[in-house]
Amino acid sequence: MKRNQYLGILWAAAAVILTLLLIRGISGGTPFGGFPDLLAAKAGGDAVNSVSITREERFPAENIRSVSFSLQGQHPMEIKQSGDSDIHVEFWDGAETNCTVSPDGGTITVKEKSSMRQHKDRGRGKIRLLLPAAYNGDLRVDSTSGAIKADGIRAASAQLEVVSGSVTLEACTIPRLSIECVTGSIKAGGTFGKLDVQTVTGSIKAEIREVPEGKCSFETVTGSITVSLPRSIGYTVDYDCTTGSFKDAITRSSGKKSGTSTNGSGDARISASVVTGSITVQEL
Repeated sequence: MKRNQYLGILWAAAAVILTLLLIRGISGGTPFGGFPDLLAAKAGGDAVNSVSITREERFPAENIRSVSFSLQGQHPMEIKQSGDSDIHVEFWDGAETNCTVSPDGGTITVKEKSSMRQHKDRGRGKIRLLLPAAYNGDLRVDSTSGAIKADGIRAASAQLEVVSGSVTLEACTIPRLSIECVTGSIKAGGTFGKLDVQTVTGSIKAEIREVPEGKCSFETVTGSITVSLPRSIGYTVDYDCTTGSFKDAITRSSGKKSGTSTNGSGDARISASVVTGSITVQEL
């Protein structure tokens, strides 16, 4: 193909693009749908995030004693502090499909109905819960498939259950915390009174910054368990390893099968059990 033919094809393509721009410009649209949003996302995520919330519900926290989620889709769940005194329930990128939000008797219930006729994008959008710093109610999240991440939140109690997905808590203050996974890793960091963490397949990492008032229990079938504690905390760890080993870097003790490791007063009670994997206690 000669040079003039190449130029002819290029000019024809340019003419088509300019025509599309003109037509869509007159109608107030954009020539390539979401392409400008994609460019904005590449340049800086906030530009596209500001228009990604497709539904939001707000409730005065003073009237709410508990918040409960029951999710069937593949929604990642994000929980953070709000900047006001309200509780915000946000759905991103169409995550509200088949979801109902019902405030009733001091409880916010978010439930996703299962459907035989599912939307092709159903279950993949993010759901975000914003709790005020003064929130002192209960929290429950039951998810079939989707990671849960909580950062800097407070609650009187929290029960987090995921069939397939990870759970991550950072700098949280929860007197009573329960986490259960079938397949997924768990990381819990913050101040907890009573802590119960279980997973079938996955690792567990816990950072306990203050002396827990109740017992802390960690259990996995396949995976490692790592518990980080300040050296100043007196604790007793009862460990059980079917196939694996135990090591306490604070007391400099180690063992296999089952045993006990005590530091200081030994007041804080911790149990750790693994079938295949290691158990480690280290200084925070």
